[in-house]
Order: sequence, then structure tokens, then C-alpha cells
Amino acid sequence: MIDTEELIDTLIDDNEEKLADLLSNLPDCKFQITSDRYKYPSFLESSEGAPIISISAYFGSEKCYQYLADTSEEIPAFHYHLFTYACAGGNMKIIRDVFSRFLDSLDFGSGSYSSAYIYPGYHAIHNGHFDVVKWIFLKGYKFSINEIWDLKII
Repeated sequence: MIDTEELIDTLIDDNEEKLADLLSNLPDCKFQITSDRYKYPSFLESSEGAPIISISAYFGSEKCYQYLADTSEEIPAFHYHLFTYACAGGNMKIIRDVFSRFLDSLDFGSGSYSSAYIYPGYHAIHNGHFDVVKWIFLKGYKFSINEIWDLKII
């Protein structure tokens, strides 16, 4: 298990060499909160067990994300899609890459989710990434009434 503070510092610094060192002995490492020093956003708190690539997308760590995307054979399943983390983080380079690499696994608003909390559009709006909102809308994302209602924007 990787110390949360060390992982987040590495991702904020976007240091792919340090990330590679951290993961060298833990190839199937998942995100775990090991410190109560900080109050983490609820989305991160509910992300325990998420793949590290998802957390790197959330923090907008381009080099770390790219390293993990290039060295991973597949992205492990988790209850939030990698695209949701990318939209929450707002880094358009990562969003475009996830969209192109993992298009087959994206659900662009079919309404099959039980909660708006797992929709990529919800997190883009919630985190103020209106460039992301516009981009995913232009790519065919359909915002559900649950997303709009949960955000209380109508």
C-alpha cells in the first residue's frame, strides 16, 4: 500500500519517475486513504480501491497518467469509469486521450446509472469545468435529468 500523502504529492508534482518507483513493488496497487491529515473531497473518499490511473486523471497529472496508460494492458473495472475521473479533473489532454483509447467502454448518458454521482457530466459541472461540459456535449454526451437535478441547476 502506498502512503496517500506521498501518492498525492507525486501526482501533484506529475513525477512519473517517482510514481514508477512507488509502484515497482506493487503492480496491482489501488488507491487507499492511509492518512487523516487532510479532509479529502467526497469523490476521493468514495474512490478507495480505484486504479491509480484514475486518480492520476483526477489530479490532471499528464505524465503520470500517460505512463500508466502506456504500461497498463487494461484499465481495471471500478464503479466510476476512468472518464469520470478525467472529467472531474478537467485536464482536456487526458480527457481526449481517455475518450480515444476507451471509447468502447464509455456510456454517454444512456440513463442506466442509478445515481448522477457517477456520471462524467455531473463531475465536470460540479468542478466548474465548463470547457469539459461543452466538449463532451459536442461529442454526443446526453445529460440526464438526474445530473441536472442533483446539481440543482434548474
